[in-house]
Formats: sequence, structure tokens, C-alpha cells
Amino acid sequence: MRRGEELWQYVDEGAAHGGDAPRTYYRYKQRLDGFTSLDADDAIGTATTRPLVTDGSQLLLNVNATGWIKVALLDAAGNELPGFGLDDCDTISTDSTAHTVTWHGSSDLSRPASKAKRLKFAMQKAKLFAFELAP
Repeated sequence: MRRGEELWQYVDEGAAHGGDAPRTYYRYKQRLDGFTSLDADDAIGTATTRPLVTDGSQLLLNVNATGWIKVALLDAAGNELPGFGLDDCDTISTDSTAHTVTWHGSSDLSRPASKAKRLKFAMQKAKLFAFELAP
């Protein structure tokens, strides 16, 4: 079950159901969407998505960055959109399941005219668990 920014899973260990042996119950807590991640270590890594069609007005990241992450918004051909390049992105150095990405302090993605976009992630010492293009 989801509890805030965590997933809780309950496990029952012991004898078969209805048996007399003692039973032990555990609760496992996991990071929301933390099953897998895109990781970068000391070397800077990059990844680019396929074209995405969205009406989303902001980009949210589930990330743990002890180093940093930057995101560029690209057109369908892979060219940086003006004002949304890697150099325009405000550096992300946080541990959050819903960090809002900003470019020069603004998170508004409704400005680029094209609905088909790619995302390019550049990161160092960071884990990217998930992203969401939210309304």
C-alpha cells in the first residue's frame, strides 16, 4: 500500500495458514517508485528519452542526487529548445520523490509550442527513479 512517499508491503512468515507454529509479521518500506533507477557515479552520465507527447506543464523527478542532475527539454529531433537546455536548468541536488525541475527559476513547460518533446538527463553521483510530466 502507498503511505505518503513510501510503499509498505506486509509479509507473514510462519507455518501454513491455520497451523500451530508461531507466525511472524514484517512490514517492508520502500521508496515510492524505487524498484529501479538510472544511476550515475563519479563519471557524468546522460540519457535521452524517446519523443513524448504531453500536455504536462511541469516536470517532477523522483531522485536522490548527492551530486547533481540537470534536465534539457528537446524537440522531437533532439535539439535543445531555447531556454530549456542543460545550461538553463537549475542544478538539482536533493533527495525527493517529487522535485519540480526549473529552468532559470521557472517550471512552466507550457511555453514551448511543440507537444512532442524529449528529455535529456545529465547527472553525476545521482539516482533517477522516475519522472512525471504533470498538469
